[in-house]
This record gives sequence, C-alpha cells and structure tokens, in this order.
Amino acid sequence: MGDDERGRWGATTTGGGTYADPVVDDKMGGNSALANREAPQGEEERALAAAVARQNALASGGGAMTVAVGPTEASPNDGDNKPQDTAAPRDGGEKQARLAPGDYEPGVGASKVAYAAVPQGSTVGAAASAGNKTGSWTGLLVAVVYGTISIAITFFNKAVLSHYDFKWSNTLTLGQMSLAIAFLFTMRAFKLINFPNPTVPTAKTMSPLALFFGGMVVTGLAALRFVNIPIYNTLRRLTTLMVIVGEFVILHKVVPIDEIASVIIMVGGAFVAGYGDLTFTFFGYSLTFLNCLVTAGYLLCIARIKEKTKKNEFEMMLYNNILSLPLILVLVLMFELKEVLNYPYLFDLGFIFCFTMSAVQAFFLNYFIFLCSTMNSPLTTSVTGQIKAIAGSFLGLVILDADVVVTFLLVAGLIVSSGGSIYYGWIKYQQQQARQRQPKSLV
Repeated sequence: MGDDERGRWGATTTGGGTYADPVVDDKMGGNSALANREAPQGEEERALAAAVARQNALASGGGAMTVAVGPTEASPNDGDNKPQDTAAPRDGGEKQARLAPGDYEPGVGASKVAYAAVPQGSTVGAAASAGNKTGSWTGLLVAVVYGTISIAITFFNKAVLSHYDFKWSNTLTLGQMSLAIAFLFTMRAFKLINFPNPTVPTAKTMSPLALFFGGMVVTGLAALRFVNIPIYNTLRRLTTLMVIVGEFVILHKVVPIDEIASVIIMVGGAFVAGYGDLTFTFFGYSLTFLNCLVTAGYLLCIARIKEKTKKNEFEMMLYNNILSLPLILVLVLMFELKEVLNYPYLFDLGFIFCFTMSAVQAFFLNYFIFLCSTMNSPLTTSVTGQIKAIAGSFLGLVILDADVVVTFLLVAGLIVSSGGSIYYGWIKYQQQQARQRQPKSLV
C-alpha cells in the first residue's frame, strides 16, 4: 500500500474547537506523519490500521462511508471523550456527515458544528483538495449572502413598521412564523432537507426554548418600530454582555479579561450613542433592552436543549415556530386583527412587497446562519455578524435619515461601539488560532 492510499481522510474543523480525526498533509511529499500532530508511540499505528480498514470498506462496498466525528473537549453530557468513528459502506457514493454536538460562543447566534469529510474511491486526496478549494469560495459566498440578508431584513422590517406605519408587530411575526413552517415542509417534500414529524415528548422538552424564541422575535420587531436602526443595532450588542454574565452565574464560566474589555467598549459606545440620540423614547429603549435579555436567555438555553434532544437546526427551527405560533395567534386575534383588517395600505403593492420580503427573509436568514456555521467556522459567522451590524448602523444613518437626527455623540458612540465589536472579533480570531496550535491527541 502506497503513501497515497493510507489514511487520506479527514475532518473539516469548524467552530473554534478541533475534532480528533487524523489527516495526511499532502505538502509533506507523501510522508506518513499525521498533519500537525506528533502521535505518541503506538497511536500512529492504530490510526493507520483504522485507515486501512476504511479503505477496505470502500473497496468492498464501492460506495462512500460515513465518518462520525465527536468533539475532543468534554461537555457535561459527553461522557467518554473518545472520537466516535464509524465506517459503513453506502450505495450510490453519497457523501454523508453527522453534525457534532456543539456549544454556544458569546456573540454568536449559532451552534458550533462540524462536518466529516468523506472519501470516495481511490482518489480521495485529490477530491478532498479540490473540495476544499471549491468549499472556501462557497463558504465565502454563503457568508456574504448571510450578511446581506441580515442587513436587508432589518430595513424591510423598519419599512413595514415605520414607513408604512404598520403598528401590529405580532401580525408581522405571525406571517414570518407561518412562512417558515411552510418553507420547512416544502423543502422536506422536495428532499432538500430531512427531519421527522414533530412528537409530543420532544415538544415538551423544546417548550422553554420556544418561549424564549417567541419572546425574542416579538420584542425585537416591537422595539424596531420605536427605535432607529443605528441605535437598534448598537443597543443589541448588550446581548453579549448579558450572555457573559449569564454564563458566569449559571455555568461559572469566566471569560478572558481582554474579551470583557472589548464588550465594555461596545456597551460604553452604545450608551454614548443613546445619550446623543435625539429620537430617544423610553418605551422603545425598554423594549430593546428586554429583547437583549430574552435573546441572551435563548442563546444560553439553545446549547443545552440541542444536546438533550439531539435535534439539528432545521428541527429546532420547526419546533420553535410551531410551539410559538399559538401564542402569537392568540395575541393577534385578541389585540390586532380588527385594526389590521381596517389598515388603509393592506392591499397596497409596496406594503405587500415589503411585508412578504420580511417574512421570506426571516426564514432564509436562519437558513443561511445554519449554512454559514456549517460551511465556515462560527468565528466567520461572528465576524460576518459584526460587519453587517456595523454596515447596517451606518447605512441607517444615510438611507433612513428621516428617522435619525445625527449628532456628534450619536456618531461618536456608534464608532466606539463598532470599534469594540471589531476588537471582539479579533480576540475570537486569536483564541481560535491558539486552539489550533495546541497539540491534539488522536484518541
């Protein structure tokens, strides 16, 4: 067996953590050493033996194999930390991968996930190399689309709630949730995604998360009606601080001092911008603060629920929307339906377009957050989120100038808070680089 044939398989690492999976470094000229690792005596032989078994499975089955990769870092529910590697021949040569359980990083509204790269045929190394080159451009495109949708949906929501003076944010929420559920079942029908039908036991487990989710969406849209976009984006950075405090109180997790400093800069800039905001409304700011609090609760809850239920992002999205929908429907029927039916622009084409775009983009925003987190690292998702928040804030000053009274303190606060946001992203990048430099055991 030549050097090309032994052990040319690997895992794409995403989410800051490294997953135990031996890989061969093609740049080493066919050397049998494992890339970026020095295995203790005996472990390399076991790794190579496992690779031989996988190649034999490929040769006998003629199809692709599934490699399930588990995290190396212990979590409360992980039990044994050893990689859960399995190889099984599959028909049709399909590429299979299992999402690894992940945890939330402050400031990132998505889970850490990792895909196992699956070899096919005897040219595994070349295929993996080509896939990496293509995947890097695809990942960049997904990140750009995620950022663009995230900015656009804020402006469409603002147009519906302020420009068209549509005062009933719960009705907008109902439209977004209904379309999300319809899209999920449509995508399943066309075999674009796959998930089982909802069950009552899982719904009971998911109900606390769904409660946070519904509160997050309702308070977010309600706050956006009373607060201009630059202030809305800036004040929402308080969520990161609340998550850090929540992790310390609940999980006794202490974050590095430089990370705390970056968050303090973000929050300090937000308070300066708020002090210089001449369109200040106590109700609007209170709703935004409540939205940050509920969002922090959602982010603290999501990792535990995901680990407990073993559900993927699409299933969690489905349960969140289905469980939240009845409460939103009751609110609409009790407090908004009569006024909505008498709304003068109900059949205005411009309003219908903005309302529909808001509902459609709400689903695709969640979808592209999932794609961005799986095709890139959560660090990329975090940095993209920081960039879109900064871009959205300053675009709001220009495009929706009727809603914003520009003052020196407002602009200064936005700049300081954005600077803290960039500093935060740089710290997360440094943390990821440090983790990647640490030696990892193979078992």
